[in-house]
Amino acid sequence: MGMVFTGSNVLTWSIALGTPMVLLGEHLGASTAQIGALYSFAFLLAPLQILATTLIPRFGYKKLALFSWGTRTLFLIIPVWAALQGGAADSSLQLNAFIFSLFALCLIRTLGIATAFPWVMEWVPDNLRARYYACENLTLSSIAVISLILSALLLNFLPTGQAYALLYGMSFVGGIAATYAISRIPDVTPKCPPSPSANLLKDSLRICTDRTPLRGYLCFHLFFGLCNVAYVPFTTYYLRAETDMSDSAILSLSVIGFISMAITSYILQKIMARLGMRNGFYIWAGIMLIQALYWLAILLGADVLLKLLPLSHVLNGIAAACFMCVHMKYLAQLSDTGNRALILSVFGAIVGLFGGLTPILWGWILKGSGADGGAMNLGAFTCFFVLMALTFALLPISIRRFQLSEDQQPIVFNPSALLRPNRIFTALGQLYVDSKKK
Repeated sequence: MGMVFTGSNVLTWSIALGTPMVLLGEHLGASTAQIGALYSFAFLLAPLQILATTLIPRFGYKKLALFSWGTRTLFLIIPVWAALQGGAADSSLQLNAFIFSLFALCLIRTLGIATAFPWVMEWVPDNLRARYYACENLTLSSIAVISLILSALLLNFLPTGQAYALLYGMSFVGGIAATYAISRIPDVTPKCPPSPSANLLKDSLRICTDRTPLRGYLCFHLFFGLCNVAYVPFTTYYLRAETDMSDSAILSLSVIGFISMAITSYILQKIMARLGMRNGFYIWAGIMLIQALYWLAILLGADVLLKLLPLSHVLNGIAAACFMCVHMKYLAQLSDTGNRALILSVFGAIVGLFGGLTPILWGWILKGSGADGGAMNLGAFTCFFVLMALTFALLPISIRRFQLSEDQQPIVFNPSALLRPNRIFTALGQLYVDSKKK
């Protein structure tokens, strides 16, 4: 039943919160500022996961999970209506309803994320855990790729509004199936769930202010996060709004990137011991620098480079896989100094909150001056990639200072992070629970 839940859940979020979300927003007339807000909700609300864990002792895993998945699924009805009614000259009502529904979905979603990870850890036996996660990753990757391919096909053969209505209808059905699967999973009694203490704020501030390698790595994240989080939604928006590329073609590029990341991650599992974490960071930073220069050339008039978009998305997948593998491994090393649960929660909350604010800020900067606000400010978008190139060109200076320990810590890989990058922060809890089992 766990695999039924995984498959149903990925069908839901890969549509509701993935690339189709950005494309439907553009179809409804969303400006860059509104796209930035849509993409930021999951990041901005990430800190609430810390508070959500305080409800576990009172209600238990299963009740909270049922409430979270059952309630958030209801909000997926609104995008179905918005897709059928939108696309007209004035779709402001449908657009605002769409934005509200996704904010509400992400708000309720924080409760489910805080519950799901520790619950799965409790009911899956130790001797089956490795096999379970291998099956889960395979299921997740397969369903995500299938959903994107299906999205591309529907958008290619059906009218846009009908295609998005059908896609979000599938997402709604996936939510119902996930809720049913949760009802069939055995409940367990929470073991020492985290709870706030009197020194929580003080300890959290100490983690941020003490001069440690962890603080340096946090600053490293905030530095490259100035452009990194906003890169995916606004390049997607540019392709749709400025080049008139079809929705199905954009989704096909996402499929290429996702498959590239999955293959790269499998290879990294085999060679990471020889490659080394530092080289993994270098590869990631080098590829992202190339991507920034590639998009900068396109914006300066080299439209012929758009033919290389499939290769660009292959590189996106390689970079994402390299970063996720070395990041989770290095963070496990840095947090092995005491209260790992609090360290990881604070780190994830700060990076997640900052990652949610940057798309909103860039959304307002990139907003066009047209009457409908739908076009992009291409001059500002050019400056975006200049800043991104400078950022990733400087990162190797910090990477050289990382105090890396090349041991045999297992690599934590979540292939869903290419579609929803915030999931890399929700996986932090998994590191903590695994450490408690040792």
